[in-house]
Amino acid sequence: MKKTLISYKSFLEENYSENTMQSYMFDIEKFFDAQSIKKKKDLIKIKRDSLEEYMVSLENAGASHSTILRSIAALKNFFRYSFDEGIIKNDPTEDIQLPKAQRKLPLTMNDEEIITLLEAPDNTTVKGIRDRAMFELMYATGARVSELINLKISDVSLKNEFVVLTTGKKSRYVPIGKIAIEALYEYLQKARSEIATETSGNMFFLNLYGQPISRQGFWKIVKGYIEECKLNPGITVQSLRHSFAVHMIKNGADTNSVSEMLGYSDSSSVKKYLEVLNNNIRDIYKKSHPRA
Repeated sequence: MKKTLISYKSFLEENYSENTMQSYMFDIEKFFDAQSIKKKKDLIKIKRDSLEEYMVSLENAGASHSTILRSIAALKNFFRYSFDEGIIKNDPTEDIQLPKAQRKLPLTMNDEEIITLLEAPDNTTVKGIRDRAMFELMYATGARVSELINLKISDVSLKNEFVVLTTGKKSRYVPIGKIAIEALYEYLQKARSEIATETSGNMFFLNLYGQPISRQGFWKIVKGYIEECKLNPGITVQSLRHSFAVHMIKNGADTNSVSEMLGYSDSSSVKKYLEVLNNNIRDIYKKSHPRA
């Protein structure tokens, strides 16, 4: 499990503040010790009952309400990450709800920020062509980072205008639009063909050495463009996925369709994106109405 914790820590470092990263790692490691989790098989055995018993033990030990809530948030984050990465087949924290006051709305990009990021890569270079293709595909489909970097050539059908995204053992077909198709076609013709080697295999996106792109590598790519374009530093690799959902709903897509494209099991999972829209509407009202 050491490798999993190292990977998870990298995920936190790229998406959360230093304080949050340290707090979450402390909570997860404390949970691992309490449950004697040392191997993957130990993690798979964790059920909701185990989590609830652990929370009771924290309360009995005198932990504050805020500490227990933080532990719940940390565990939900970790198990969601483990599920997305295919480490576990079921998320035992899925039905455990945090109080509304504790929920953080995902940071989304406005239209100007999206365009700035999508157009930032230099399309005269192999790297730029590849980066633009990755960004366009992620924004076009709402793909998870793990789905993007694990995409195979056989998963992409430019002729039929769809891609197959896979998390764990679950796959789904997601349509792609004209701009994304053009970016992917250009990548295949002008970039991948230049960097692919005999060991590249069937992986769709490659690093400049012809090997599959790692999660950390993709994070660094996105972070570099965010800094270069002087975008909101709070924007992360997840922001493209969040922005896809919010913009789809904003432009009339129904929640069931968006849930299916995002790979959620039911439409209730997209409520957080509706909250983003509702908050945006409230902000506009407050700024625009003379008596707001």
